[in-house]
Amino acid sequence: MNTKNKLVLFAIVLFTMSFSVAHAEDTYDIVPSMSSMEVLGTSTLHNWHMNASNIISTAKVVNNTQIVSSLFKVEVNSLKSSEGTMMDNIAHKSLKMKNYPEIIFSIQSAKVNSTNKTGFEGTVTGNLMIAGVTRAVAIPVNVTYLVNNMIKVAGSIPLTMTEFGIKPPTAMLGMVKSGDQIRVAFVLIFKKQ
Repeated sequence: MNTKNKLVLFAIVLFTMSFSVAHAEDTYDIVPSMSSMEVLGTSTLHNWHMNASNIISTAKVVNNTQIVSSLFKVEVNSLKSSEGTMMDNIAHKSLKMKNYPEIIFSIQSAKVNSTNKTGFEGTVTGNLMIAGVTRAVAIPVNVTYLVNNMIKVAGSIPLTMTEFGIKPPTAMLGMVKSGDQIRVAFVLIFKKQ
């Protein structure tokens, strides 16, 4: 191999290495035991909340700030209320669990709004599928860098049941009615693979 070919090969190798360093992609998996998601709502009787116990997510992040892809899933049957199984059954039926056993959020884009020493604030935009209906949503998030290659993502978003084709549930022959407005709040802990 002549000197010119060696220089060209060296330039290609150097370019490839610099590109991979500048665009280092890391994969983060959710730590379910340290993560939480809660759905909060109202009814004519009292305020209510349901906790999700089975959260599945993986995120691909470039340069510690740019989310390239992420898929977030919650099994509907893991949503449980402190009010007992009757409310759970009503909620699962309203969410059409038999046909749509998962709530799915797939990130389409992420924007960093501000940064600080411990993390950043931003907005993730994507498609949220609940009960078979998909809507585009934008969720403000706070991201905090933790020890041991972990990050915390916290946020919340107001939604209405009817925008996802869900009729707010009733109980006790219609005497108790759930409000249409809900809030989904989450604290997710991810660990770098």
